Amino acid sequence: MIADPYGTAALREAVLASWQASPSRFREDANAEDDLARGGYRDRLLVELAQNASDAAGSDGRLVLRLDGQVLLAGNSGTPLTAEGVRALASLRASAKRSGRTVGRFGVGFAAVAAVADEVVVASHAGAVRFSRADTLIAVRALPQLAAEVAARDLHVPLLRLPSPVEAAPPVGADTEVRVVLRPDAVAAVRASLEAFDPTLLLVLPGLVSVDLAGRLLEVVPDGDDTLLDGVRWRIARDEGDLDPVLLADRPVEERAQSRWSVTWAVPVDADGIPQALPAQSVRAPTPTDDPLSFPALLAASLPLGPDRRRVAPGPLRDAVLGSAARLLVELLPRLADDPYRLSFVPGPLAAGEVDAALGSTVLKLLREAPVLAGGRRAADAVVLDGAGADLVDALTDVLPGLLPADWSTDRWAAPLRALGVRPLSLAELTEILQGLDRPPAWWRALYAALPPDRDALGALPVPLADGRLAPGPTGLLLADAIVDLTPLGLRVVHPDAAHPLLLRLGAVEADPRSLLEDPRVRAAVEAAVDEEDPGPIVEAVVALVGAADLRADELPWLAALVLPDDVGEWRPAGELLLPVGPLARVVDSQAGFGVVRAGFAHDDVLGALGVLRGFSTGRVEDGVEDIDGLDDWLASLPPGEEPGVVVRDLDLVRDDAWPEALDILEQFGLLALPYVRWWLAGAPVLDGRRPRSLRLPGTDPLLEGLYDEAPGDPVRARLLGARTSLAEVLLDEPEDVLERLADAGRSIGRGQLRAVHSALVAGDVDVDPPSFVRAVLDGAVQVVPAGDAVVVDRPDLLARVTPYAVVPVPLAFSQVLADVLDLALASEVVPAAVLPEDGCVPWGQVWPGATGWLCRHEVLAADDAGGNPVDVDWVRIGDVDHVRGLEGTARALAWRLGAWERRHELFASLRGDLGDTDGDLDPV
Repeated sequence: MIADPYGTAALREAVLASWQASPSRFREDANAEDDLARGGYRDRLLVELAQNASDAAGSDGRLVLRLDGQVLLAGNSGTPLTAEGVRALASLRASAKRSGRTVGRFGVGFAAVAAVADEVVVASHAGAVRFSRADTLIAVRALPQLAAEVAARDLHVPLLRLPSPVEAAPPVGADTEVRVVLRPDAVAAVRASLEAFDPTLLLVLPGLVSVDLAGRLLEVVPDGDDTLLDGVRWRIARDEGDLDPVLLADRPVEERAQSRWSVTWAVPVDADGIPQALPAQSVRAPTPTDDPLSFPALLAASLPLGPDRRRVAPGPLRDAVLGSAARLLVELLPRLADDPYRLSFVPGPLAAGEVDAALGSTVLKLLREAPVLAGGRRAADAVVLDGAGADLVDALTDVLPGLLPADWSTDRWAAPLRALGVRPLSLAELTEILQGLDRPPAWWRALYAALPPDRDALGALPVPLADGRLAPGPTGLLLADAIVDLTPLGLRVVHPDAAHPLLLRLGAVEADPRSLLEDPRVRAAVEAAVDEEDPGPIVEAVVALVGAADLRADELPWLAALVLPDDVGEWRPAGELLLPVGPLARVVDSQAGFGVVRAGFAHDDVLGALGVLRGFSTGRVEDGVEDIDGLDDWLASLPPGEEPGVVVRDLDLVRDDAWPEALDILEQFGLLALPYVRWWLAGAPVLDGRRPRSLRLPGTDPLLEGLYDEAPGDPVRARLLGARTSLAEVLLDEPEDVLERLADAGRSIGRGQLRAVHSALVAGDVDVDPPSFVRAVLDGAVQVVPAGDAVVVDRPDLLARVTPYAVVPVPLAFSQVLADVLDLALASEVVPAAVLPEDGCVPWGQVWPGATGWLCRHEVLAADDAGGNPVDVDWVRIGDVDHVRGLEGTARALAWRLGAWERRHELFASLRGDLGDTDGDLDPV
């Protein structure tokens, strides 16, 4: 007979009696076990076995789990199996554990085996008991009262209500061994559970120090302040205390015996104590519940559970324990590395569940007052700068007390910091704080290097200037190399030690020496220097910039206003100074008012760019040049739309005897061919004291001979300077000059040349003031006579009657026009009309076929001249009648009547009258 050391027979008799007396009790027990197996304790087999092992061990407990075929073996050290324990195992609603320090030994959690097995053996060295559905079915079939209930349940009976003694080998290496005979359909699931066994159970079950999973040993190893488990370092905080009985008032009676509460937090860390990522967790009480936890840590606490043991029960006890958990977590955080990952413990706006929300609310309140931020700061003492990098934080450490390090300032941690109430600081707000800050320029450069290029936010960023001031923003500031002290020029130049590319992106301007010179403030300083008591600093700065800019002369003409020291120690505008050995100094008049720049003051090229005169200075009309001799007259002479271009100064200051060298200087500097220069020189006495436009080039238009003297020297240069080449050119440019020269009695002009010149005057359609004197033919010679003593012959028959007037030679076709241009009388206007007899007149047609009008021949023919004196003539025309004497008069009258005046000699080549060739003056040119 098998010994029954745990009194199982009495247990069975009692249970069967109760079922027989009340079949509904059988149904209740069966349903209760089924609910636990399928509900609260489903998938909890290994967890409950580990929990029981922890309670049995008390401390330093060890658990061995292995699968032997279809049997799961769980051997643990600690308190062996007792009769009380057997009674607890067989009871669905009672537990042998009433101590507040246990977590579940032989409690209702043992019902988890019912989910996977129909037979379980619990063996200890004092004996063993078996739980078997088969044994229970045999027992209940013997009770007729239960037949209907058993049938209704399809023969499914409770597993854990009727323990019986069994002969079994005592456990090896363990004090107690649970042997779970798995149903075939549960083996794979249990095997998977063994492989996926959660090592962290050892952290929350204080009675266990190791679990052996058939060769895989999970062992808790203390390491200083940490615990090593399965290759992971954990930082753990534990606390416990006495429970106020008031908190247990709403709990089941057996739970009211609990007098202690406990909380454990475990955070995975690296060797430096920096928290590591952790998969989503659930609240443990102490084994996992279905209440999710959003904190990146393990939480095990003596929280009250609901009947299904899967959810934390609400109430005062829960709230009290969660309050202790919140406090312990906040106390744990400073023990972690000083790393922003601490902020992952700040609750977010969305809790994972009801328990998580209750815990998070308390944690957040405590964190706001706790020294959990970098360097032990509290939220109220901390400042976070948007997007601050490490360099920026380093630069601002002594400016912003409480500024969090860069790795705490990233977007990742913005929401937790806001939740804690840490004061956020924008870049724009930072610029306000920095206003007036006294720091060396190099500090500002380091700051700029660390700032992002946010133009909107940093528009008021202070910038140290070279003059020691602090500008309230980069816009318009100049970044320039440190050539010289530019302070006297009023320029807002960034201190070279503070210069950084960021300033350019924020609105500063990169300035080279040329752009600095073009700054309006430099021009203003140049113009104001003349009124300075000591213009030296301004002059020094400008001279240095000009030298560095490599300017050419006249590029910035306003620089000529800068005062420079002359050779007698006075300050004078550069434009009034000459280079000591410059070519211009050799040709200008000593009374021109120029000074000489102090020798050695600056390089000649720099002085030239400043406006000191080496040669002739130039300027552009569109730049507003001044003091240009004859500029208005020259501009008026330009054709519409023609650009004036470059002009040259000081031509009027050249000595009369220095023009040969002055012309060489102009040519050397490429100025001689400029339109303005040619125009000005053409009217100045620059060629042997004479104006080029008053001279002619030799070998050009013969009509100019006598009127203009030949230009001396190089004809190419003379042509360039405006020496005349044709009469047509002169008439187009200066027709009055031709008339003046015709009226110059000192000039010799041939009779034929004179007629050609007069013809050109008419052909040129000139508009001149009538001259006082004209050149005409009188008594057979070309002479200069008063204009009132000359006439223009408009009819050839009047030529012999113009006495005492001189005749201005011009082709008859041009007579009227020339008379109008020169305001001269026509012969027909000064010669009186003749009255002659018309005896013996014949039609011209009888003399010359095709001719019209009448011809009257006279042996003697006379008529009054312009002076009223009768003179003998050979032809007088009155109306349509020609009165002639001799063949000469006849030939001339016929030629005129035929409109072929030039053919008169052809008709009567042998006939010549007393007038000789005088009437040839009336021929066309």
